[in-house]
Amino acid sequence: MSIVQISNRTHLEKVVSSEDKNKLLVLYFYSNNNEQSKTINENIRQGSLKYTKETINFLFIDSSINNELISLFKVPITPYLVIVRNGYILRTMTGTELEDFVMSLDECSETILTINDSTYNLSNTQQTDSRQIKYRNDSISSIETDSTIGSDTLDEENDPEYNSDLNDSLSKLVQAVPVMIFIKGTPSDPRCRYSRQLVSLLRDNKIRFGFFDVLQNDMVRKGMKKFSDWPTFPQLYMNGEFVGGLDIIKETIKDEPEFFNNSLL
Repeated sequence: MSIVQISNRTHLEKVVSSEDKNKLLVLYFYSNNNEQSKTINENIRQGSLKYTKETINFLFIDSSINNELISLFKVPITPYLVIVRNGYILRTMTGTELEDFVMSLDECSETILTINDSTYNLSNTQQTDSRQIKYRNDSISSIETDSTIGSDTLDEENDPEYNSDLNDSLSKLVQAVPVMIFIKGTPSDPRCRYSRQLVSLLRDNKIRFGFFDVLQNDMVRKGMKKFSDWPTFPQLYMNGEFVGGLDIIKETIKDEPEFFNNSLL
């Protein structure tokens, strides 16, 4: 395990810049005067024993002496957990949610979120917990807010670089792992029956996969419909190629039971 006590923002920036971009960072905001924090502190320390320092780094932050970081990460209350990878906030947790933080870490460790290219902002701080941390010289500078992201209309005319930037980012995302799915919710908590069925289908066939929760980012959700030329979710990609939605996948497996094994050779 790896637990680091963060003293201030400069210290956090130094730690972040020294880590591999794909390493999971767990920022834990606590208060010594909070009884729940004391309990969660111990739970997290015990839970951290499950992981190696090569895969996850736990960063403990005393909220009473780190107002700047409290403001930066918009911490509403302590104890508060922020799970980050490659400058992208995968999840935030507080209150009773923290009791299941180990399950959330396991889930986030499988999440593929390489889409946050430094040249393109896919953050949505207003509507979701999927927020991108802006880096300057590999240091945290702010959590970006873009009022245009999350809007119902994709205005290509007023954003001439939208197509190329977004397509490039989505192209990287669909090729991140051999099997990549875009679903509503997460594998452990699907938000629609179709996403749930796809996850079950993959697990029944013992297929490892990466996933992206499209409910966490409106730009990705809207962009994937155009990128795949497919209007609904879930969507499945294999080896960077679009396979289809749930019905197509079911029909394909019905006609070719060994479809996954044959396609992933």
